[in-house]
Amino acid sequence: MGIYINLDIIPNFIDPKLWEDTYQESLELLYSYPSPLMSLRREKLEFSDRLFYSSKLEFDEQGEVYWQVTGDMETKVSGETFILHKDIQHYLSSCKEKYNIKNLDIISQDWDSPCLSRPLDSKTQGYNYHNAILAVASLFESRIPLYARASGDITLEQAQEAISWANGILSQEIQIPISLDGPRLLNRLVKSMSGKKLLDQFSSLFLGSRQEGYRLLWEMVDPGIIKDWFASEFTEYSPSTIGSMSLMRNFLNATGDLESLVEICCTNKNGPMLSPQVIAEEIGSLGLSVPMEQINELSFLRLPENALTSVEEQFAFFCFQPYLLILDKEVYFSIDKILEVLEIFSSGKREILREVLEQNTQRVYQKLSELKEFSDKVENRIAKPEDQEQKIKFKATALAMRKAEIGASENIPQFTELSREGLLKFFICLAYDQQFILTELAWDRIQREQDPEVLKALIFTIMLNRDRVADFRDIQREILEEPDALEKAFEYLQEYRKRYPTAKQLEEGLVSLESGNESF
Repeated sequence: MGIYINLDIIPNFIDPKLWEDTYQESLELLYSYPSPLMSLRREKLEFSDRLFYSSKLEFDEQGEVYWQVTGDMETKVSGETFILHKDIQHYLSSCKEKYNIKNLDIISQDWDSPCLSRPLDSKTQGYNYHNAILAVASLFESRIPLYARASGDITLEQAQEAISWANGILSQEIQIPISLDGPRLLNRLVKSMSGKKLLDQFSSLFLGSRQEGYRLLWEMVDPGIIKDWFASEFTEYSPSTIGSMSLMRNFLNATGDLESLVEICCTNKNGPMLSPQVIAEEIGSLGLSVPMEQINELSFLRLPENALTSVEEQFAFFCFQPYLLILDKEVYFSIDKILEVLEIFSSGKREILREVLEQNTQRVYQKLSELKEFSDKVENRIAKPEDQEQKIKFKATALAMRKAEIGASENIPQFTELSREGLLKFFICLAYDQQFILTELAWDRIQREQDPEVLKALIFTIMLNRDRVADFRDIQREILEEPDALEKAFEYLQEYRKRYPTAKQLEEGLVSLESGNESF
């Protein structure tokens, strides 16, 4: 699970000079990003290594020139690291003799083709630098269209925003990735393939919504071919599963053609040959006969699969899929209309089919009621004012720091005797041991710190990471990176030193806090 951006290339056929020129353009984009980007670096010291985030993005290691990006300096949040090499030779594969260069097009290649190399294949997790990497991937696709394609967990809105920004920097404009432009993708694919292979490849590459892709195919492909293809798609899933029902919903959203759907699923020899009763169960479970007004009341809970922009949204999508099947429907058919269509393929079972439809539709109403109850709870939840919540977080962190301080004094006797230089070395070693990464600016400030008590507070902050105190991660980084945050946390730590001078008093205080008899 994660939010990826990918760039696939056919390196053997890319002109080295064109690749290098595009690399230079990509570097210009990265250094121009509104939120300065950062790389992850390692420095070797005499007594330990040190990890830090640097604003320098391009590096030369023994003649290998590349850029590296792992996040942005504004949020100081990182996803995975993206690396791109200046020399196309770094990506060469061994496919040159197997292909006719005149007919080769990267969009006709399967994802696992031995002809492909993937320079970019990491997770941004939707963080602030996502659009910067998306712009770079789009740049390479635009400059080298036959031999480069951008893909990943990207949306049309993201691409439009990224390309709009990039075109304000570049001397020659670029386009959104072809994987997000259905008509352009389909028109290019028909030059090299047809029939089922064309439809399979389009379905594999297109990153817009399923219903948008299906609508395009329904309008532009021969009816017999497209119906046979949809029929074979339904055979990939067992009846009444999320996969089957998602396909059914997307088909109806795209075409609005209930009769063709039933024909494809019931009578097409390439399809699953379902009985009308099974179709009635699935249609009922999709809530097709529930008025759109009732669905739209909960539209704010929708999470379209092609527009998931964070790991949290991905997780929510998989957890709420049974509900989202209903919320994402865009068509309405009365029960009588559904029965009229089903009877074309099954005479004399109207009442049985009506009962199945009504039972499953009633279950949909129950699910909608559950969702309404959930949304009301979310809406009515009273949040603490932001400044009050932030104050509580700082106090809770300072209390945890006091606990770490008492633990250090009991378990590391020499800790209290360390000099300023000793404390600084202790901090650096502990930060590396816990793989805690700071910006260059933060490291410079910490190394200039002269007050041993402040250095101790920084050490206790890192110790929270060692103790896997997940609730403090964001505020830990704030304390280590921002002088004002450190000052605030240090002030609360001083307060807790006075209130809980011994381990026993701290333990009693924690019990009192948990019981509500004492406040932060």
